[in-house]
Amino acid sequence: LSGDKPASWRSTLLLERRGEKLAWAGVRTPRYAYFEYENGEEELYDMRSDPYQRKSIHESADPALLEDLRGRLRALEDCSGADCREAEGS
Repeated sequence: LSGDKPASWRSTLLLERRGEKLAWAGVRTPRYAYFEYENGEEELYDMRSDPYQRKSIHESADPALLEDLRGRLRALEDCSGADCREAEGS
């Protein structure tokens, strides 16, 4: 449609799997991919230096970064409608 503005791409994405197998939820930003599993395990990948997610850096990551990503994940899991746009930028 020639008169429409192009859609803007989102900067944060919620990823999750619920069901019979091990459930997990994650958030992906332009730089990081963070995942939590129902058994309490976590994974964190720097998508610039490890785009194939081969080595999790969650144990050596800055605690402030992990808290930020956990907060983004909680916000995206709990949002609906227009609130999700705000949660993406949190």
